[in-house]
Amino acid sequence: MNIAVLGAGAAGLAAAGELARKGCQVTVFEARERIGGRIWTDRTFGYPLELGAAWLHTGMAHPYAARSGGRTQKSDPCNLLLFDPQGRAVDAARCRELAAMQVSSVGRALRAGSLSGRPLSLRQSFEQVTPEPAEEVWLGRARALPVADIDALSGRWDPGADEPPPNQDLMPLEGYDTLLSTEGCSLRLEEPVEVVRWGADVELVTPRGSFRFDKAVLTLPLGVWRSGKVRFEPELPGKAEALSKLGVTLLNKVVLQFAEPFWPEGHDFFALTAQSEGHLGTYLDGQRAMGQPVLIGFASGRAARELEQKPDFEIIQAALEALRPAFPAVRWPRLCKITRWGSDPYSLGAYSLVPPDGDPSAYDRLADPVGPLFFAGEATWRRAPATVQGAHFSGLRAARQAIG
Repeated sequence: MNIAVLGAGAAGLAAAGELARKGCQVTVFEARERIGGRIWTDRTFGYPLELGAAWLHTGMAHPYAARSGGRTQKSDPCNLLLFDPQGRAVDAARCRELAAMQVSSVGRALRAGSLSGRPLSLRQSFEQVTPEPAEEVWLGRARALPVADIDALSGRWDPGADEPPPNQDLMPLEGYDTLLSTEGCSLRLEEPVEVVRWGADVELVTPRGSFRFDKAVLTLPLGVWRSGKVRFEPELPGKAEALSKLGVTLLNKVVLQFAEPFWPEGHDFFALTAQSEGHLGTYLDGQRAMGQPVLIGFASGRAARELEQKPDFEIIQAALEALRPAFPAVRWPRLCKITRWGSDPYSLGAYSLVPPDGDPSAYDRLADPVGPLFFAGEATWRRAPATVQGAHFSGLRAARQAIG
């Protein structure tokens, strides 16, 4: 059987590998000049730097964990040092207590929202429960979690409700890209698919020509799928309504390498509180994973969209201003790198979410096969959307559907 796979990200490579193992002839079309999709390991600084996906969530339960050979670094989101708006460090025990309180308050808000008979944002669901102490508000602003505007998220559905609690998040030390494989398939890089014609079989049209296959597995990022950049002839029945029930959020990174560290060791994250939302408030200490004095700042949702419109100089200045109350010794970085996933034509966003008027069943409907077409990607895996493992498992599912 001759099968095409659109996209060489986690979902596409999982599908391609499974199809090749079952004896299919597999061709992978990738619009970028590299594999990985939203897994993007950059080595221009001399060490692997993850500009996209960075963690093996749930630790050893992750399908890529065995591929890492144990060459990983543990990462605990609760091992953080929180600073109040005046730049004063909050006691470590209190930080863990506040982190637990934040998780609890999210749970209470979602339960309150689920009892409502109308669509609610997560912010509106929060308003249904008792206000929390000011310190917890600080923590929410600093960590920017969940990683989207709480006005843009459904206040009635928890995407992690079906998943077991995480064991331990791990960071692959030799680069996420070393965990990817194209074995057994033909890879066509820098060849975006522009038209998918389907009926008894599949015809793919690219700038280099048209190609015919028995079947195809499509792993388009939700932002690209919604944009209409790939045209389907005929239109896909039932998909437009499902696409309208999901949203796309942004998560961008500001990577700063300094001449020497000016922050205390022993913490995985620093949470820097501002008086308002929408700032660069969460930083990962990259020293243990990268061996260099590196801080990685995260901007999500509205803040990430605003970041993409600014020049690098202004973004770095904003990051340093956020750091300065807690770390007066901060100086201009030696090296920097800034992501703009929303402007990337082959992603048009970071990952999927359910908006206030959305419907989580849309994940399942996007996964439904249509004729010779099969669908994969994090936005088609309801149990763990917005994750690499969700993308991986969706690719395996689509491959198995394609071979019956």
